Amino acid sequence: MGPLSEKVLTLRQKHRRHKPEPVETQDMYETAFRVKVQFKENEKHFAFDPNLFSYDQLTFILNRAFNIKVPFIVSYVRRAECCKGCETECCEDSYEDFTSFFNGLIPNHLDSKTVFDSPYYAYDSLSSIDVQQSIGPSKSCRHYYSTFFRDGDMIPILSDYDLDGAVLNAADIRLLLLHIETVEESCEVFNEEEWDMIEMRGVTDDSICFNNTSQDNLTVSQVLATARKAGKRKMLRPRLPSLPGTDEVEAQKVSFSRWLGLLDSKGRILDHLEFRRAVFHHTVKNNFRPIAWKHLLGLYPYNTTFDERKAHIERLKSDYEYYKEDAFHRTLAPSIVSLIQKDVVRTDRHVAFFNKEFNHPNIQKLYRVLYVYASNNHDVEYAQGMSDLAAIFVCTICDEALAYFCFTKYMEYSKAKFLINSEVISTCFYQLTRLLKKFDNELYCYLEKIGSQTLLFCYRWFLLDLKREFSLTDSLRFMDTYFACVRQPEPGESHFNRVIKDVQHYTLLMGCDKETSSQYLRAVRSFYCENVRRTIESYRHSFPVYGCLALLKVHKRQIIKQNLKLDTLTIFYEKLIRQQNVDQVLSLAREYYLLDIEQQLQKLVKTHHDDLLTTSIADINKKSAWKFL
Repeated sequence: MGPLSEKVLTLRQKHRRHKPEPVETQDMYETAFRVKVQFKENEKHFAFDPNLFSYDQLTFILNRAFNIKVPFIVSYVRRAECCKGCETECCEDSYEDFTSFFNGLIPNHLDSKTVFDSPYYAYDSLSSIDVQQSIGPSKSCRHYYSTFFRDGDMIPILSDYDLDGAVLNAADIRLLLLHIETVEESCEVFNEEEWDMIEMRGVTDDSICFNNTSQDNLTVSQVLATARKAGKRKMLRPRLPSLPGTDEVEAQKVSFSRWLGLLDSKGRILDHLEFRRAVFHHTVKNNFRPIAWKHLLGLYPYNTTFDERKAHIERLKSDYEYYKEDAFHRTLAPSIVSLIQKDVVRTDRHVAFFNKEFNHPNIQKLYRVLYVYASNNHDVEYAQGMSDLAAIFVCTICDEALAYFCFTKYMEYSKAKFLINSEVISTCFYQLTRLLKKFDNELYCYLEKIGSQTLLFCYRWFLLDLKREFSLTDSLRFMDTYFACVRQPEPGESHFNRVIKDVQHYTLLMGCDKETSSQYLRAVRSFYCENVRRTIESYRHSFPVYGCLALLKVHKRQIIKQNLKLDTLTIFYEKLIRQQNVDQVLSLAREYYLLDIEQQLQKLVKTHHDDLLTTSIADINKKSAWKFL
């Protein structure tokens, strides 16, 4: 018996005496992770720290290591869960032997003469020594590898989340097996038309370490030198819907000068609906947002002049001082006070405005707004998540009193979400389910198949109106659009007139011509009833639900392609907190929001088309006068 065969027997005996303990996920991050990369006939090795390494850094390194001149896709070998059911000889062996293979041990069903160069293998890295004798002359090393992994277990890495998943699900505990394919090679799986070339940042000095045992391997100095020279390079990413460029988007935003064009000489807004339409489609510039939000949220009385608004602001400031003094003289429950104190110092710490100590004026401002609100709203007081919502007003509106009253206006509807067994949250789940079935039944069926049709992972989205899914600046733009949807009622406006005004608002947002708008309005006037009223009113505060639909649609391809399950789907979106593309989400959300409203109005017109042809204007006016006003 040769020395190599003795080594194989020793490994087998050791494995039988001491079965390897399962390695916890946390342990995988304690030391450097080894990587073995295969690209065509070339192979490279290096190591990295999973806590510091990113997807952009990985693709940058691979591009420089193999000198790839075309777009490429990186895939990793996922740890197989079970090979039962496969029509191969290896399935006759136990699952224990199967897993032992990927722990660096030789499984029992291999011939003792079969020897591997290392306890770590890529799919073409089996030693050529007697391989044909052990697995048969008609089976190549690639076929031997494929018996352990079914189709689809080469998982593409497209983001930082995918890289984390690769580390957690690698075929070997300490080795990540990667395979690189160019777009041309992988065209059977990936459609080149669905991908874009984008610029990406270079690597950092403290995130990588390389194995320098081979001349073919990269060194730290080589990578950093090329990174400094290159600075940026192009990368392959999924193609987004066609959207305007950054400069064009900025130019279209509603500015202070554009708003002045909507006012008369005394400061009254001439066309409220046109103002909301412009904000809905283009959002507002940062320096105009404090003024715009006060109008959009209805902080000012309807149709006021400059002088009247100034006097109203003074009254609000005086009222706030009274509320504040009264609140701090009363005693909130210690548990509520403690919760507010903890949350304000944890809110948006990634933003310089809030990255302060508790005694800093910015944090104290947020604390007082939440404390006063809790003191004056005993039905809800304070619940976790309110600090996130209050923060957007505190950092946008400098004056503390006005920030408080804008937050209060916003919470008139949103506070119901924080109640136990909230009907508002239940309605959001119902609406999103309806929208998924209507606009993307394929995605809904997939979620149903994996047991996620309840959409419970969307709970935070509903509660915070997607605030945490974007960066703070992007979440402000999402709120611009949301606030523009909620038309504020005029003084003395009846339910019927409010519904009619809402329909006018929606037809303006859709860009309907006069004939179509008149047809919708006539249908609503003629057949106004409780169901029609509820349907129209349901759209006032539902825009965030369409934002949730957009978030699901944006990542649909990744979700289905990677076969994400219930737990991994939740982790997938957790990894994308504050990283979602607000332009992409807003574009889709607006599209589905207006399309759904339009289809509902068309359905109303179609259902009662014959009656519309025979109903006279006099009958409509008479009916409206005695029944609906």
